[in-house]
Amino acid sequence: MNSSKCMNCTCTGVSIVWRCSHAGSFVIDLKMISRKRQVLYILFFISAVSIFYNSNHVFHHSPYNVAPYSLVKSLHLTLELPRNTTSRRVIVQSYIKHLQSQLARRVHQQYQAGDEEVYRKRRNHVKNACKKLNRSRNITAKELRLQTSVVHSPNLLYCAIPKCGTTFWRRVVVALTRKDPTIRSPFLLSYSDFNVNKAAFNRTLLKPKNFPALQNLLNNSLKFVFTRNPYHRLFSSYVDKIYAPNNQFWEVIAKKAALLVRKDNRDPNATCGQDLSFGEMVRYLNTLSPRKYDEHFLPASLKCDVCSVEYDVIGKMETFIKDMSYILNTSDSAGGYLKFHDVTTEYKVDYIVDAVTRAFLFKKNDNKRWKSWTKCISTHAANQRIWRQLQIAGHIDKTDPYPLTPQESDVIAMTDYINMALQAFKRSSKQAKAQKTEAYLQAYSELTREDLEILREKYLNDFYLYDYDDRPKDLFEQVGKEKIWDFNYYDLLKVK
Repeated sequence: MNSSKCMNCTCTGVSIVWRCSHAGSFVIDLKMISRKRQVLYILFFISAVSIFYNSNHVFHHSPYNVAPYSLVKSLHLTLELPRNTTSRRVIVQSYIKHLQSQLARRVHQQYQAGDEEVYRKRRNHVKNACKKLNRSRNITAKELRLQTSVVHSPNLLYCAIPKCGTTFWRRVVVALTRKDPTIRSPFLLSYSDFNVNKAAFNRTLLKPKNFPALQNLLNNSLKFVFTRNPYHRLFSSYVDKIYAPNNQFWEVIAKKAALLVRKDNRDPNATCGQDLSFGEMVRYLNTLSPRKYDEHFLPASLKCDVCSVEYDVIGKMETFIKDMSYILNTSDSAGGYLKFHDVTTEYKVDYIVDAVTRAFLFKKNDNKRWKSWTKCISTHAANQRIWRQLQIAGHIDKTDPYPLTPQESDVIAMTDYINMALQAFKRSSKQAKAQKTEAYLQAYSELTREDLEILREKYLNDFYLYDYDDRPKDLFEQVGKEKIWDFNYYDLLKVK
């Protein structure tokens, strides 16, 4: 039965009427039965409505994810794909479909959605902060158009801030735009499917004569944006774009940064940028105007123009599951269009598959604009960095060392590496989750107080707009203090 069409149930002191658009209706006259049975019938119908309603919403309002930690241990995550399989789309879909087929039999997804009161407070905070900041320059209509995706039916308007869940939400946009019945999960879309140009703001709506149509779009869409603690966002960008094998970012950012901050090293051929430390990256950013940052480092306050566009939901990475659940349930995107089983497990497996495929494809150098990272470091060193990236993310125990020799690294296939990483993920412990915080603190321990204060100023509007602590104790209290780390997350910077 289609629950979305069978939810018209009314109960009065005289009768209960159940109406269904495709199954007619029936009435129970309460006057004809005893008081005890009246109560039982009312309770039955309340339960029935609840069941049908929840069956149409993938994210139920329950504080617990019923998939236990031990679930991962019991899953079969590896696949025997041909060694010459290199298509990112084929690999992603193969692993995610394999995972979801198992989760469908074991997990009934339950996550607590956010409360409207939370989003009201966030909207009010942004509104008050905008008044206090008295921002003199809003982003242009063209900039906003390029950052914003629109979905019709359901009506959604999403503005993307990199490193704030954009990969997930771009997949959602593509899935909802296509409405392909074979793609019910955003995780089934690979990076090559992220072309959201078709969902971009229609440029004609930005012309003055089309203001009524634009206003109608804004008034009738659920508008949302996601933000993140600036310190954490910067760290995440460094790990994924510079520490992990990424010759594109090495060429565009890291090499330039190394030549600038290393005063004793002006030889342009001395480094590819692959050895840029987090501290060096921060010191480089501190020399620039924030408006000149790459979009992955650009302050969130310079994107999406929250002081001009009144977003309905200001989501945060720190409460991602609740905010995502609220948006998908409120817009009726869940159940009707999208389907999840266990978002946490699906995300982690997807992260591992994506990290490996991305690094291996950068090695292939199909894009002639960027040279392969093999020009900068060995295959063995790059493969070690992928492993370390997964350790920093908390998906592989830091005590689980990279298992291959240099000779084995040179010949391992992409899918073999994925299988190896997924096996390590399965045997990881609960303690692995803490590694991301350890790696984060270790990276910031490289900074002097002056470095940290300048960085704070660069992102000051972000802290004010989105209500983040600009002087968190865990960062500012460790400055200048000697600390012996039991594990060095960045010792691979010097490995070639």
